[in-house]
Amino acid sequence: MLRVALAGNPNAGKTSLFNVLTGARQHVGNYPGVTVEKRWGEVTSGSRRFSVVDLPGTYSLTSFSPEERVARDELLHGDHEVVVVVADSTALKRSLMLLAQIMQLGKRPVLCLNMADEAQQGGQEIDVPKLEAMLGFPVVETEAHRGRGRNEVIAAIERAARQDRPTPPSLGGPLDAAIAAVADALDCGSLAPAKRWLATRLLVDDRVIDELGIDNSKAITLAAHEREGLEASTGQDAALLVTDSYFAYVGMLLDHVVKSASRDDARKTSEAIDRILVHRWLGLPIFAGVMFTIFWLTFTLGEIPMGWIESGFAQLGGFVDGLWPAASESPLRSLIVQGIIAGVGGVV
Repeated sequence: MLRVALAGNPNAGKTSLFNVLTGARQHVGNYPGVTVEKRWGEVTSGSRRFSVVDLPGTYSLTSFSPEERVARDELLHGDHEVVVVVADSTALKRSLMLLAQIMQLGKRPVLCLNMADEAQQGGQEIDVPKLEAMLGFPVVETEAHRGRGRNEVIAAIERAARQDRPTPPSLGGPLDAAIAAVADALDCGSLAPAKRWLATRLLVDDRVIDELGIDNSKAITLAAHEREGLEASTGQDAALLVTDSYFAYVGMLLDHVVKSASRDDARKTSEAIDRILVHRWLGLPIFAGVMFTIFWLTFTLGEIPMGWIESGFAQLGGFVDGLWPAASESPLRSLIVQGIIAGVGGVV
């Protein structure tokens, strides 16, 4: 069975895609030791079945929150053959930052440009074939909130599983050289495919290898030396340099594949509404007014249809009740009249 992981930023539509792929064949639980939800399920495509896990939403593979640690550890230690990176098409610069880090893990990715319809409505046009050629792995556009793109994603997963691991992203000459040097010094066993990401974290003085149980003092010493050299030559803090390099890589991709960017006024109406609804002074009174209206509709205006419903079910119950003799104590009578009819009427 092909093993697949779904990764992406919060609110990128990852769970919607998971639901589209797996349908009713899904399970929910918690990861061991943390109150972070774990969702997994199966996908059937012809004679082939996939096992899919929906990772917690995360903006990066750092370990500042339980969700980020869970996503990172699953990607590092999980035996997933393909990782589908779900990106919000309306915010690609932010979404592709995570993709660049996952590429450093040595995984076989699929890039899913979700919410493609919203981006297109805003005037954005992406050259998907060119982006796929530049990345070296499948790229598909989806509209998971509308249930569209399932077959395309499945086909992309099957293609990715047959391909070699893609080339890690280039983060710039000096930084690439430093990463390569530290990666060569790392001895991390089964985590060898993720050497470049581990080396990058060491360069920013993130001792992630301690959390992962990797004892490698030689690589740590070399990373400190390379970090000093990078900071001296660039005049930048190493962590800032790495972040800027990720953004530069993402920017380079988008410069080559975005045929037309979203119009500045693409969300003009939505933003105008937001300015009123979340205004620092008007927001709470508007919220209170909306809640009052909901309660008024429910308990005042709603009394009219509630009366019709209660009367209708009462008549139905009386009719069915009359099918038995008046003194009957039949369990079936009680089940139908007092259980099913009364119960359904109460819910309605």
